[in-house]
Order: sequence, then structure tokens, then C-alpha cells
Amino acid sequence: MAIRVKGYLQIKTAMGGTGEVELELPGATIREVLSQTAERLGEAFQNRVFDPETGAIRPENPILLNGHHYRALPGGLDCTVHDGDTVAIFPPIAGG
Repeated sequence: MAIRVKGYLQIKTAMGGTGEVELELPGATIREVLSQTAERLGEAFQNRVFDPETGAIRPENPILLNGHHYRALPGGLDCTVHDGDTVAIFPPIAGG
């Protein structure tokens, strides 16, 4: 099994239009999954998810692990992912 990374809207575009990749990273953290995805997909994805100046993950992008926002999980971005888990990344959305 693998960990699925799904991107929506502009994140999907930065993922080459497919919006989904699979990684073999059991026991990794959400942060490591995002770093490995950026390494695999390149600059467009990296710049959407990571701040180019600091290298930190952009806090304005909602990131969910199996439907739960990372901020609500023990360890936040350092929460461990497991085989079969899905990390979903959304761009910031505004409206009214």
C-alpha cells in the first residue's frame, strides 16, 4: 500500500493536472510526505505549498490527513502517516 497525496484547484494544477500521487513512505510525517512530494513534482508544487523564502509550509493552505486538519492532530505536521492514508492539500479559498 501507499500514501496518497491529493491536491485541489491550484494545487492540482501545480501537480501537473493529475491532482494525485502515491508515495511509499510508511512511518513518515505529514511534513516529510509534503517534502517528498515537492521533491518528486518540482518547483510549481513546492512554491504552492512551501514559502520560497523560509522553506516553511505555508499555513494558509488547509492540509488534511484522512479528512482531519493537521492542526487538530497530535503532533500537527509531525503526525505520522501510515499505509493507505490520504494527505489532501487545498489552496486558500475566500469568498462571501
